[in-house]
Amino acid sequence: MEKDAIQSNKTRLFRNILAVSGGVPLAILFCLLASGGSPAAQALTQPVSKDKKATTKPEEKGKVFSGVLLDIDLKDHPMTLTVENRGKVRRHFVFGGELLPRTLVWRNGKSVGVKALKKGDRVRLVYLRGERGPQVTHVRILP
Repeated sequence: MEKDAIQSNKTRLFRNILAVSGGVPLAILFCLLASGGSPAAQALTQPVSKDKKATTKPEEKGKVFSGVLLDIDLKDHPMTLTVENRGKVRRHFVFGGELLPRTLVWRNGKSVGVKALKKGDRVRLVYLRGERGPQVTHVRILP
């Protein structure tokens, strides 16, 4: 278990070095990799097995909001939707967001079109912060 944690730390360090190396000359990066004692060189020489890759969980991209679909406008550009969280009065919240061209809509584990969204559906949204406000990337229609 400790070995796995050390390996993932070395891999993370190597990725950070590569991210920073955009401004660092390649000769310095090559020297770091060529020295056998550096964590980056050890991370390169000891690849992670396929079993260990399968156990890693995918990261959630964006923030999540759940509620009931109040309104959807597919005619205007950009397409928008409004979702209400019907909680207690103090936690009542209305979410308004923009649908992106690449927005995926899911129902029962299958991808369906945006036209499958209807008022009153229970939905879970995954959204990102955009320049003009929240941008919805995924919509899951809940049963």
